[in-house]
Amino acid sequence: MGDERVDDTFSQELISSLMAASRLVVAMSARALITVDETLTLTLPQLRGLVVLDTSGPAALGVLARDLGVSAATALRTVARLEAAGLVTGRVEPGGGQEVVLRLTPAGTELVARFLAHRRREIAVLVGRLPAEARRGLTEGLRALTAVADEPDLPMVARFSDVLAVPDGGGSREHA
Repeated sequence: MGDERVDDTFSQELISSLMAASRLVVAMSARALITVDETLTLTLPQLRGLVVLDTSGPAALGVLARDLGVSAATALRTVARLEAAGLVTGRVEPGGGQEVVLRLTPAGTELVARFLAHRRREIAVLVGRLPAEARRGLTEGLRALTAVADEPDLPMVARFSDVLAVPDGGGSREHA
């Protein structure tokens, strides 16, 4: 594994570039959310909750809180808003004790699909403007970055893939 101290000029430029790219992805996510959520008023954290449920399938509140990296109380408030909007439902599963299992409603599933499709189209436009060599380099670099972000020894609440990964329909992974 590489040195965790990042102090050379190239590394600082890389960090700045990644921070800018991160802001770009968040902006694209916000635009996609506004486009697909014309009547609701979802926040990006609420959308993340929907995406995690879409990815992971039905989950107990505690599992959702862990996957989102938030407290159970925060997850409960998020779920309550999503339930009020008709996007999530919770019920006690037969034989599962008193634990409430959360799942997306058909409307929640459809909203996530529209959101991901919109964001994918926007990213495709940007990627299409890159020269082929830059696309290859970016692909390799991003794969390497996500691989190290998934290493079990990282001091994070949860691993990158556990929290953010969602299917994109093409066998690779996207993130909310």
